[in-house]
Amino acid sequence: MAKQKAVKQDPATLPAAVLVRVSSKQQVEKVSLDEQVSTCEKLCAERGLVMGEVFREEGISASKDTLDNRPVMRALLDRIDRGEFGALVAFAPNRISRNDLAAQVIVLRLKLAGAILITPEFTMNPQDPTERLTAYMQFWSAGRDSDARTKAIEMGKAGLRKRGHFPESRCPFGYHWQKAPRRVSGEGKPILDEREAKAVKLIYRLAEQGSRPQEIADELTRRGVLTRSQQEAKDRAEEGREPFRPPAPWEIKTVTRIIGRREYVGQWRTDASTPWAEAPVPLIEKAVWKRAQAAITKKVVGRRRHSREFLLQGHLRCEICGKRLTISQPIGGERGKRWRYYRCTKGCRPYIQADEIEAAAWDYMAERIRRPELVREAVERYHEHGIEGWREELGTRELALAQLDIEIERVHQGYDDRLYTAEQAKQRVAAYEEKRVNLEGDAEALRRQIAKGEAHEARLKATEHLLRRLKNPDKMTFEEKRRVLDSLGVEIMLPAEESKKPAITWLGATLTAEALDL
Repeated sequence: MAKQKAVKQDPATLPAAVLVRVSSKQQVEKVSLDEQVSTCEKLCAERGLVMGEVFREEGISASKDTLDNRPVMRALLDRIDRGEFGALVAFAPNRISRNDLAAQVIVLRLKLAGAILITPEFTMNPQDPTERLTAYMQFWSAGRDSDARTKAIEMGKAGLRKRGHFPESRCPFGYHWQKAPRRVSGEGKPILDEREAKAVKLIYRLAEQGSRPQEIADELTRRGVLTRSQQEAKDRAEEGREPFRPPAPWEIKTVTRIIGRREYVGQWRTDASTPWAEAPVPLIEKAVWKRAQAAITKKVVGRRRHSREFLLQGHLRCEICGKRLTISQPIGGERGKRWRYYRCTKGCRPYIQADEIEAAAWDYMAERIRRPELVREAVERYHEHGIEGWREELGTRELALAQLDIEIERVHQGYDDRLYTAEQAKQRVAAYEEKRVNLEGDAEALRRQIAKGEAHEARLKATEHLLRRLKNPDKMTFEEKRRVLDSLGVEIMLPAEESKKPAITWLGATLTAEALDL
């Protein structure tokens, strides 16, 4: 019976796919995607099409990003190829593409699928060469408009420079604009911001004292000093409005950028070489600026970054993000006293005082250390149920591999005795070889696991020997305490809820987790 040819369905009877897009993450909140969907819905109703699925591209540039970087657009075209949609509807041609090469690929795939392209400006029938050319021109015009807009912005900044105005879009931290932005009025002048100016002076004072950028950022966070975006978000929240952008915390790059800016000593420039005649009063003395620069760029050689030791460094973990807590030693007080904290790099929880949790953890471990028999029992249990079990499994795998060699030899012998055809012998050998690969992979994994287990067992035995030699855990030095905690594999998990107690495990979690009493 002859195979019937597949009949292509009329595009007018298929639902229409709707594409909406914004170019940046900031536009997601400022530009309404629902407004684009509403316009596309009206276009479908005017042409008698059934509106299908809506495809959203948020934060995707149609001029810089090719189809390789637009997974939503690729998925849409693939479904059009499969005949799921008969039309592509968009708010404007520039929502589809501003890239010439990408536009040609899109039009070609629509032509091969027999799907039509609909925008408020034009409708493209893929089979009509004239309409395809019109579509190419629309996409080309969208790309040129984007380039022209970028050039106009640059020309606007260049014009402001020629008129003697500061060209930056935002004032340096510590200042704010007295009037409307320069690109609107051309008359904006930066004036001192008292709140931000205090933060800038504190940053330079800490830098002079030798604090590194991360330590400065930690100290600003501890004191409750807000970044500009955090202050803006706070002000808008008090007014009942959403923030323009997510508030950014103090970071190394933010502190480094502030310390490196010459505007704080009065060196404002409209371009690389032209000083600004209307520069505001300097915020930092030049001598202070130079000392801060020298201190921040000086390499730390021959000294520890933190002058005081942290007993639980590497042993604390956050339950929320799963990351290990890092150490922090910000400067506080008039005499520059350093405080010791543990903190989550993701900001999941407040800072944790090191003295409190270290004392509770060591009291717990000292009580267990006085009973070395627990370690010996754990070693015996680990050896019996862990390493011995893995060795038995490895022996089973090695025996199976030896049996496979015998079976393959029997197949070769059967082929010589004409018990199997060449094809049958080939299939049997291929099946046995596949089993060999799987068994060898399992055996290799077991060997690695046994090696790790033996190393862990050796550490446990060394720890038991160490505990028997140490009479009084309370009189151990810091290095001895660290060695014991590392050998015992102590792990403290800080819960998501602050009301709950941290859970402590040790000996590689071979002992049950218990609550740590703080």
